Amino acid sequence: PDGILHLLNIEDAIDNNGMLFSDKYNVHRITSTRIICKTNELVEYKNIALFGGLEYKYDTTSKNISNNIIEYLHQRYGFNYLPSTLDEVNQISHFMSNSDINTYTYTDFDGTEDSFKNLSGKNMSIIHIATHGFFYNINDISDIGFYTNYFENQKDTCDNKLDILSLFYNNYDSIATHSYSMSRSGLIMSGGENAWINGFGDSFTEDGILLSSEI
Repeated sequence: PDGILHLLNIEDAIDNNGMLFSDKYNVHRITSTRIICKTNELVEYKNIALFGGLEYKYDTTSKNISNNIIEYLHQRYGFNYLPSTLDEVNQISHFMSNSDINTYTYTDFDGTEDSFKNLSGKNMSIIHIATHGFFYNINDISDIGFYTNYFENQKDTCDNKLDILSLFYNNYDSIATHSYSMSRSGLIMSGGENAWINGFGDSFTEDGILLSSEI
């Protein structure tokens, strides 16, 4: 649309009968009218990875922590289990069972950061992730264990993730707000609660916090 019309969400326009424009028409946004003349090639989907119904709680069976403290940590800082995400991936998997698409489902404690990264280099047509996500302003991370204790404990022996985030931590005051924003956003994978609260996970390299900068 020309002029200020491009500021309007035309899909939500309502006609005289109260019906949405998007309910009457199948709308596709394009950047140029020349795209209309192009022939779209059919995409052949072969493999799909599904992440959902993830367990975020860390393993407390080997830690001498009272149940009351554990419950407090889960309520105050933890991530709630998302039961609908399990239904979501199960429904998609069931739907795909009638097709020629190979489906790989990661639920419970199987949807780890490591399992996601292991998909690298594999022919995955679709990766569907249903989980908690986050994005924090640079001024809002000082109380999050992942952004404090983690660096303090491990910054002398950094892997790739820590190289990025330790630099961010050590130069907290000098880095512009937009800098390292990809390290202040991400997804919570299986078992990621421990690293989020305490600043470290059960594994040194893969802690269950999948940062945008790592994707």
